[in-house]
Amino acid sequence: MRLFGWGLFFILVVVSGAMTSDYQSPWCCKDSNDNCRQHVKVCNEPSYRTLLAEECPSTCGFFCKKGNISLAYRFRFFVISGFLMHMLMDSAAFSAESIQNFYFRRVKRIVPTYLFIVTCTTAWALHIFDYQYIQKTVTESLTAALFASNIFNLPKHGYFDTNNQYPVFLHTWSLSVELQFYLFVPLLYFLCKKADSWKPRAGTAVLTAIGACSFLLQVLSQDGILILQACFLLSVLVESSFKKLNQSINCKVKLFLLIVALYMCLAATISFNSNIQQPQVSAALKNGTDNITKHEEFLMSRLFDYEHMDQLNMTNTQLADYNGRLYDFWYHFAYGHAVKNDETKALKISHQVEGTGDLEVLLIGNSISLDLYYGLWPRFRSHYKRLTLVFTVATVPFQQDFDGDHSRHFLNIVKNFGRPIDLLVIRYATLRIVDDKNYIENQMRTDMQYFFDQLSLLPVKKIITGYTEYKADRDYTVEMLQKAQRANEDTSKFNFSYKKARERNLPLDKVISTLKCDKCSIYDFSRTFCNSITDKCSAVLENGVIIYWDYMHVSAFGSFFMADDFISYLRRINVI
Repeated sequence: MRLFGWGLFFILVVVSGAMTSDYQSPWCCKDSNDNCRQHVKVCNEPSYRTLLAEECPSTCGFFCKKGNISLAYRFRFFVISGFLMHMLMDSAAFSAESIQNFYFRRVKRIVPTYLFIVTCTTAWALHIFDYQYIQKTVTESLTAALFASNIFNLPKHGYFDTNNQYPVFLHTWSLSVELQFYLFVPLLYFLCKKADSWKPRAGTAVLTAIGACSFLLQVLSQDGILILQACFLLSVLVESSFKKLNQSINCKVKLFLLIVALYMCLAATISFNSNIQQPQVSAALKNGTDNITKHEEFLMSRLFDYEHMDQLNMTNTQLADYNGRLYDFWYHFAYGHAVKNDETKALKISHQVEGTGDLEVLLIGNSISLDLYYGLWPRFRSHYKRLTLVFTVATVPFQQDFDGDHSRHFLNIVKNFGRPIDLLVIRYATLRIVDDKNYIENQMRTDMQYFFDQLSLLPVKKIITGYTEYKADRDYTVEMLQKAQRANEDTSKFNFSYKKARERNLPLDKVISTLKCDKCSIYDFSRTFCNSITDKCSAVLENGVIIYWDYMHVSAFGSFFMADDFISYLRRINVI
């Protein structure tokens, strides 16, 4: 993927170089010869070509170093667009008529095509997605249609996070920024002109101040080739169609009527799909509450269901809804509890509960440590005095990568815990290293051994770490399961081979098994879901309740199974 990213970067550089001689500026059009000649003059300015030459490698080099080359494309586009617009405005007459013509051309060029795409995407999403995601899709589509995606209803995660598998309007933030910029740029230019007339260079100071405020707000608020080809083909088709349509729009009335018609199509699409009969939500067993803001009550309610599984007689529709609530609990609890890898000495915990036992238990790792925590919370209560969770998203505790030195971060957590630890459990997914053959063969053993050597020097009685987690099919999601259940399909197809899972994990497990640590024991956390005789790992139980809600995280039911097996293991090694 890194090579693919660089390939796209070099293509972009070549294309941008070719564009400098014939790209049509947003400030000129084919029926305005003077403006077009003025634009060609601007595009051939040495300063513009110099900006293209300097901006590409500097911006891309910075973001490649940060590990996210995709950000470079967006910044490059915004910087060059702003530079070009200012040059063009500065080189032509600035009047109410020129501003009016500018807005007419921009709206005509962008809005009709954009609304058509939003409408088609909405229709597709409402047809494909499970009913429980309809309201979210409608809300995001309306936000996108109003060019406000960069302000409202953005997902809480990044482009490639697991929880962001279906944000169909996430990409519209870029065009929202562009349209908002078009809205304010004449005013900004007017302020700069006024400031320059008052005092030389005052306009530059105004722009610098605005840019500084914008950057500060950004900093403070930061908390498949086939698909690519299909997108290119569809974009060419849509672009050519609307290019022909735009040729017939020669006045504001026609443009207004077209936009109104497209908004009506979007409203009709939403209205039609919203009127589809939706299944009623019904609880599996009337015990406790399903209010996911009351985490312990929900967990105890699911524990009651777990202990009375023979009474879980639900229809497929009820099962689909029940599984959705299991996922919602995991997601809503996890959101906001993750600790950032800031390598500070101050201890920040994700969650802590008190029990009736004597053990001080600390559970650390990445997001799949939550899977064990949900199970130990109620099932291990009689053994722990305190059960503390500290997890950081998408990290391997002993690895050092572009996000930081994770070993230092997790060692600081244990060092600054403040109390002797009876049981330290380290549970982590290997997503970041599983495909890195070079790291596994040459560096993993060294990093891992150093991390556990340092842990052994700290006041910890017993350390439990794990072998590699067993993963379901990478494309599997709870939404797929729900859709299959509502269609009365056989859900056993989502189960996966135990033998293949072990084979995939073998390179990592070989390294993990070489760990030398007197305080440590290595436990297979995922083994309770699998049967070596039948060669099957259960993503979903025979009664239709989910174990895996995606390819590696498990539901509360999976947590209870895992905790029970883990407690039995602790008895065998005389920890309890």
